[in-house]
Amino acid sequence: MLMKFYSFSSGVVDHLRSNKDNGELDLPFEVTDQEQETIVFPRSAFILGRSGTGKTTVLTGKLLAKEKVFQRAAELFYGVKSDNLVHRPDNETKETLAKSKSTILRQLFVTVSQKLCYAVKLQVTQYVSQLKSSVYDGDCSKGTSSKDIDDFDDAVQFRDIPDSFVGVSTISYPLVITFHKFLMMLDGTVGNSYFERFHNVRKLDTGRVGGRSIALETFIKLKEVNYERFNLSYWPHFNAKLITKLDSSRVFTEIISHIKGGPQAVEEGDGKLSRDDYLLLSTSRVSSLSTEEREIIYELFQNYEKLKMKRGEFDLADLVIDLHRRLRIGSYTGDEIDFVYIDEVQDLTLSQIALFKYICKNIEEGFVFSGDTAQTISKGIDFRFQDIRSLFYKKFLLESKSIGHNKREEKEIMSNIFYLSQNFRTHDGVLKLAQSVIELLYHFFPQSIDVLEPENSLVYGEAPILLELGSNENAIITIFGNNGASIVGFGAEQVILVRDDSARMEVAKYVGKQALVLTIVECKGLEFQVVIVHVYLFDLSVYIELISLVYC
Repeated sequence: MLMKFYSFSSGVVDHLRSNKDNGELDLPFEVTDQEQETIVFPRSAFILGRSGTGKTTVLTGKLLAKEKVFQRAAELFYGVKSDNLVHRPDNETKETLAKSKSTILRQLFVTVSQKLCYAVKLQVTQYVSQLKSSVYDGDCSKGTSSKDIDDFDDAVQFRDIPDSFVGVSTISYPLVITFHKFLMMLDGTVGNSYFERFHNVRKLDTGRVGGRSIALETFIKLKEVNYERFNLSYWPHFNAKLITKLDSSRVFTEIISHIKGGPQAVEEGDGKLSRDDYLLLSTSRVSSLSTEEREIIYELFQNYEKLKMKRGEFDLADLVIDLHRRLRIGSYTGDEIDFVYIDEVQDLTLSQIALFKYICKNIEEGFVFSGDTAQTISKGIDFRFQDIRSLFYKKFLLESKSIGHNKREEKEIMSNIFYLSQNFRTHDGVLKLAQSVIELLYHFFPQSIDVLEPENSLVYGEAPILLELGSNENAIITIFGNNGASIVGFGAEQVILVRDDSARMEVAKYVGKQALVLTIVECKGLEFQVVIVHVYLFDLSVYIELISLVYC
């Protein structure tokens, strides 16, 4: 009952006939009425739903639908097809068409996950190439193929795309990139690069992949402070009396999402909340931190900033703050994007999301945000969907030059929220387990995630199996054996999910290359037939983390 169905029409026949190389075609499949309503909605929108409810499908559906309309218009413009014949325009019209051929539809699809980005890119590239081939009667392929499936590094995956929105080739659109690549492109578009302030960067070699020097990419990986580095290299150096009262993850989240990444921080002169403004947040009805706790966090934040500067390191919030500053005092000179689709938006801070307003002026129709705060697995991110909607109203809508301050007009074009509830990936046995976790979050952390109706599935299934072993037993050895021999049927459609990189290394020692082992972050948005979730300690934090696995 979860099979995909495809409508057979004259358009599909043309699509099949345009496949000159006899390769595998990825045709758009039929969607539900709920999904179709979201796809055809003509204005900016928010799509909210748990994992497996079709959010990415709807996003790509909207993108491809606009490409299809645009290519149909181009087909009528360049020559109308009829009975396998193309009526060519006269010489004067040809000259006009040649001049206007540079006019393209610039669409941008952004997600945090490299693997999910690649999967979407492969689907979009193939479909759009087929559309263009059927219109222009030629090969419009961008050259993406399944042989690159292991090339998930940004520098390799986007080697043909410059680190700037200036000079992007027309064939690169629609542009499907990671958020990291988006930041690099924006950094290369406006003024001097943020990384030029680092002395070591000026000495880097000129070997380049995708417009960015290989050495600079290495520098970024070595010097960027994420939660793991914060916890291991910074947290132990702080005042012991302060860090015993708070959790390092909570402190990092407050720094990245609120002090340096909240909507108030965007408006501050230096991009960071002052101590007084941050303490005022404790009076908010959704605040779970006292004024005393915020005092400690702010002191830790100041110590963190001093130590980070001393070490010549940076975090992503520093780059985002600098981009906002440059875009406020300068001007954006890159390609004007017509439509922006942001998937897994819950893995971005509000200040990161606010960057998209500079590249797309089509506020009324040009933005679609998709995600689920119950799946926030990026360390340091903390907000709800209503916060994004409020941000869109204040930073996108009110600051847009395309409208005045007519309250009625603002209300009419304010983005809708679409809720997706039918799960297409899994059966109701897994959904019931997932919902039990969600109910615990609702009870103990009422402000942490958005409240949605429980998901439903058309397929019955048993609850997942919990394999409990003795204290001296190793679950992986029990399943796979000492030599890591693959069990029957365990292949590309199966996966072992682990909590982090250290756990992956531990599991890989026993299974070798006989099984695919991914972290929670890496498996985001991907689908498998069989999933083994490997945990060392089944405590509350691990239990909550399993929310992100509901698609299994």
